[in-house]
Amino acid sequence: AKENNKSLEYYIDIHRDSVTKKISTVEINGKKYAKTMFLLGLENENYKENEIILEKLENWMNERYKGISRGIYEKKGKGVNGVYNQDFSKNCILIEVGGEENTYEEVENTIDVIAEMIKSNFGDKFD
Repeated sequence: AKENNKSLEYYIDIHRDSVTKKISTVEINGKKYAKTMFLLGLENENYKENEIILEKLENWMNERYKGISRGIYEKKGKGVNGVYNQDFSKNCILIEVGGEENTYEEVENTIDVIAEMIKSNFGDKFD
């Protein structure tokens, strides 16, 4: 995608986590959401730039949807992937959304929040 679309600035990778529903679900104002977690690989040259973006997004989420984010999970070391494809751009965003037990509706509610977050933080770059 990067080679075929030179104008791309941000790369968003969304996954599902393997945690239980108790860990992956939050109710905010009577509505259930699949919790998010941002993942940061510390073994790539762009990790500081990626970290700045993830901190901004994580703060935005929890200011507006208290408890929806499980934070930023930093990974490095032997036996783990400390890169997570974040090495090819300083603007990589990897988000875990919910877990295996979350409902479609919970995940969809969270995807709406993620869309709002992207629009709010990156504006017309995604129009």
